[in-house]
Amino acid sequence: MPTEGQHRLFFALWPERAAGDALYDLAQPLQNACGGRVMARDSLHLTLAFLGDVAADRLAAAVTSADVVRSPAFALRLDRLGYWRHNKVLWAGCGEVAPVLADLAASLAASLRQQGFVLEERPFAPHVTLLRKAESTPDESAWAGVGWPVREFTLVESRLSGSGSRYAIPGQSHDAALPPRQGEGWGGDGVKTVRTCHGIRQISPHPPPGLPLEGGGEHPDDIHTIARYAILQRWPLG
Repeated sequence: MPTEGQHRLFFALWPERAAGDALYDLAQPLQNACGGRVMARDSLHLTLAFLGDVAADRLAAAVTSADVVRSPAFALRLDRLGYWRHNKVLWAGCGEVAPVLADLAASLAASLRQQGFVLEERPFAPHVTLLRKAESTPDESAWAGVGWPVREFTLVESRLSGSGSRYAIPGQSHDAALPPRQGEGWGGDGVKTVRTCHGIRQISPHPPPGLPLEGGGEHPDDIHTIARYAILQRWPLG
């Protein structure tokens, strides 16, 4: 968890609404088959680079790193489901990583390192986490995949909290209520799931006693779902 004066940051691709809804809807039957906990609809993202806890006076360096990155817009296709046993994460990813996506991640990483940021050295493995604490490998034989046109990448701050889960876009402060749909309502874990004009939102105004907070990892997927994601800045592609 970041200390006072620090920000937990990562760069990411955020799915368009239709793709985000499709991924969230995919996670429901996967949870029935594999167990675990479904990620909040508006926390679904594909991480390009994870910075970890960054001092406030280094935010400008992170922005400068992204300012020099150039990439065309492209179509992203997630067509593979996978499971990591070591952290019990079930994810949607790419059977083959498109060169333009690999180049974007590599260019961003190189620019960040030039600005003095220390990044993990493991190979880039693009994925969107669908379930945490899953217990088995998914069956992907009937899945047709999900895609969306990637027109921008973003710098995101994760703000750990026990009060709710949403990601916020600056300048959009009002959620218009939409009709209920299947899966909405209060869950046994004390979290209420509702749908707004910005997607699925999970609210926990009074977390039940003993609700675990699972932060402390080195990757944004290790942050517990009771978190707030705020997009700090966007960079268009093309």
